[in-house]
Amino acid sequence: MRNEINDYQNVTKNTIGLLMISISISLLLILLVGWLTVGGHMSAYIIFNGIALITFISFFMMLLVSLYTYFRICYNKSVSVLILKWTKHSLKWIYPFLKMVGKLIKRDKNDVRKAFTLLNNKLTMSECKSYHGKDILLVTPHCLQKAHCSIKVTNSIALCQECGMCNVGDLKYLQQTYGVQCDVVTGGTLARKRIKEKKPKLIIAIACERDLVSGLMDVKGIPVYAIINERPEGPCYNTIVQKKEVEDIIKYFLRGEKK
Repeated sequence: MRNEINDYQNVTKNTIGLLMISISISLLLILLVGWLTVGGHMSAYIIFNGIALITFISFFMMLLVSLYTYFRICYNKSVSVLILKWTKHSLKWIYPFLKMVGKLIKRDKNDVRKAFTLLNNKLTMSECKSYHGKDILLVTPHCLQKAHCSIKVTNSIALCQECGMCNVGDLKYLQQTYGVQCDVVTGGTLARKRIKEKKPKLIIAIACERDLVSGLMDVKGIPVYAIINERPEGPCYNTIVQKKEVEDIIKYFLRGEKK
């Protein structure tokens, strides 16, 4: 959760900026194509603009509802279950468009990804559900393990010797202390397999921004809380996660308390 606090201001500005640019581009496209179509083809012009208008209004409503929900949650205001569900569904439609716009304006891809994970986390936390430890699955990529370690914890985290050289031992400790499930995976395919096998009711995923967004887009019907890892030695190599951050969020969902 400390990562979220540190990134909050930048992510908020980037999110709002991208949403406003998305709206502007949508309007310009409607006007441009309408102008190209109108010459001598009034019926086509009317049909096209009718479809475009309905599409734009639907998308614009998703943006407005998402912004409304985002700020309500940020200021600890209550949000109805219906709006929460709408926002969760609309996010997966909005993100690819925001990604495209971010690329056009040369915005750092990770800023857009952080915005997506931040809003997802706030939506997940705002539902304020309480879970049993056995219903929570911690998932992390194998790059959390030191590259020189000879033990394959992807087979089972129980094999970890807890030498203290990496955070895998911390996750093993959290698994034993809180009764959560925990898996170290080699990639998305194995992660999906473990999720299917273990059928968790909540997933706490640790990874880089790119992999987290990919997982959030891929997982259906299960709430996911995303924790961005630290990469002092570069991507996919000897990554780090703060034990306290993971432990705090486990406690949050075990109690189901509001913050």
